[in-house]
Amino acid sequence: MVEAVNSSTQREVRDLEGIRMIAVEVSSSRVDVIPTDNEQLKVEYFEDTGNDNRKPWELVVREAGSAVTVRLRDPNEHTSHNVYRRESRLTIYVPQQYYHALSILSSSGAITIADIAVSQLYLQASSGSITANYLSAERSEVRSSSGSIAICGLNSNDALVRSSSGSVNIEDFRGNLNVRTSSGRSRIELEGVGNLQAQASSGSITVILPWNSEFKVKSSVSTGTYINEFPVHITYSSRNNRETSGIVGENPSALIDLRTSSGDIIVKRNR
Repeated sequence: MVEAVNSSTQREVRDLEGIRMIAVEVSSSRVDVIPTDNEQLKVEYFEDTGNDNRKPWELVVREAGSAVTVRLRDPNEHTSHNVYRRESRLTIYVPQQYYHALSILSSSGAITIADIAVSQLYLQASSGSITANYLSAERSEVRSSSGSIAICGLNSNDALVRSSSGSVNIEDFRGNLNVRTSSGRSRIELEGVGNLQAQASSGSITVILPWNSEFKVKSSVSTGTYINEFPVHITYSSRNNRETSGIVGENPSALIDLRTSSGDIIVKRNR
């Protein structure tokens, strides 16, 4: 049962026993995901409608099988969404002992998440930004169409980050990472060297690795430049030097595979 604190704030609390998925889907509200010491999932929705004749969106939290879904429903069926400018925020308080799947989807609102450890993590924003700090997930996927993506302190065995036109900034990453961008700039800093694939259509790629890293490297640049600060033993180079392969160190296992069509590729040593 939803508790209506006032005309613009709603809260609901749910037990997570037997729950293996928390799925959140909203249109334009900002979403904040915060860890909590409590054993229950707490959801809070705040909205400033800006108009006394307009009802706030309704918080809908439902349980189906092993999943809890969180959505917002607009009760103003006969009004235009563009008539009123509203400020809204959805806050998800996730118990620290919850270690299963977490999915957050937002059409035009920003997503912020920090200090969460789960088995599977999925974040998607169409036009809003995504900020994710100090997360752990066996598998993770972060997608944005036109908003920026900023990730710091992610530990993931299998991570995919995809952006159409927004910039991507990743710091202190551990694990295996796949980055795909269309026209945005990518900056990737690895805390430990794992497998990295980074591909851009028209944006630049900058990769920062620990000073003593050992790795196999592949690069492909169509119209930009390729710079690598590490001492690379070249094992293959195309005639025009646009595609190269090489080795850094004595016996590397990790592969750094970097490809861009019209941007630059720069591999730096972290000082």
